[in-house]
Amino acid sequence: MLLSACLIVKDEEENLVSCLASLSRLVDEVVIYDTGSTDDTLGVARREAERWKLPLTLVEGYWNDDFARARNASLEHCAGIWVLWIDADEVAVCDDPRDLHYHLDSLPDPPEGPDAVMVRVTDLPEAASASVVRYSSPRLFRRVRCHWVDRLHEQVRVRGEDSLPVVVGTDHLQIHAAGHDGRTIAERGKLERNIRIAQAALDDEGGVRFRARALVNLGRTLWGAGRPEEARAAFEESLAEQDAGRLDRRFAFEGLTFIHVGCSRWEEAERCLAGLWHACELPTAPLYLRSVLTLRRGLAEEDPAERKKLLRGAIDYALKLPSDAVDDDGTGFGPDRISLVVAEALAGLGDFASAAATCLEALAAGYMGVKMDLLLHWLDRAGVDPAILADAIPPWLAAPFCTQLQEVSGGAAAVAILTRLAERWPDQRSV
Repeated sequence: MLLSACLIVKDEEENLVSCLASLSRLVDEVVIYDTGSTDDTLGVARREAERWKLPLTLVEGYWNDDFARARNASLEHCAGIWVLWIDADEVAVCDDPRDLHYHLDSLPDPPEGPDAVMVRVTDLPEAASASVVRYSSPRLFRRVRCHWVDRLHEQVRVRGEDSLPVVVGTDHLQIHAAGHDGRTIAERGKLERNIRIAQAALDDEGGVRFRARALVNLGRTLWGAGRPEEARAAFEESLAEQDAGRLDRRFAFEGLTFIHVGCSRWEEAERCLAGLWHACELPTAPLYLRSVLTLRRGLAEEDPAERKKLLRGAIDYALKLPSDAVDDDGTGFGPDRISLVVAEALAGLGDFASAAATCLEALAAGYMGVKMDLLLHWLDRAGVDPAILADAIPPWLAAPFCTQLQEVSGGAAAVAILTRLAERWPDQRSV
């Protein structure tokens, strides 16, 4: 057996239908570990697996605030040479499964070949004030070589070692995710759960390095929960651990830089950004954060000449990032992020038409990095018909785009855009 799909679920009856449909021609089996659903998740899993002729192993398990344990429990029931891990609110996108299977089958075994394959993941948020996030993740890995570690923000590691897997990339598979923006996570009661898990991991007994990692995970969780000063304390404590690994230090410095930028503490942000440069092997993340720091300083600057200098500098830094830029762990810093920095800087310089055009160009290429409310504001300031947005939207972004439009104030703009979209795609149910 070549490929197993591996999921952990709880109360996912609404999401599981589309997820399993996307796996129907892609995998040889599906293994689902249920952590205590109270809805019809188990029934949906059985019906949809039968509908798509998917061999299914359904494990009725338990939840103990440990993502790695639950995922590894699911992994124990997989039989494939390769494992695809996916969540119920995600769908796999693969134009030709046979090409993916051939690709996996042709990869040499370790140590000559890779342990895992990096897959491009696109998070499609529901909130109009949120932006699409793209990154790469080792969603395909060799079953006998890898497993998960860490209660929260679980990572794929090589079995018997605390090392990241050797990876290669692929263009044969993508994953589209929904419901990962902050608002949706909060509505599903996950923020407090994640803080609880991060604190429990910190209380676990372990070596100094594992404590540093637990502190980083706690900091990331608190930051995502809108508690920046508590996150700052956790990140700073993690850096004080002498044996913190490079990855731990990178996440800590990155989080601290964002926190200080958000609080307009420019000198502290500069110091943390310098630390990030030393913690990274690739310049991508530091260069991107340099552009963000320069942008925020420019937007806050009252002196017109200095403001113009900083905003133009932010554009220059952002444009130094190549369109296919990735950081040390494969997270993409491509057109989605670059276009947003450039557009915000242009808008800060008063060039709203160019700001909107920058975003529309990225949007047409399938990158929805800009926040919808900002883009509509820029179009309005530039005197451009907002319906032009409908001509730039690619089909796969139609659903999240329409969801965000429902939140945007100014009903006339939304009506004009939706009318144009309906003319383009009369059969799109989301429109």
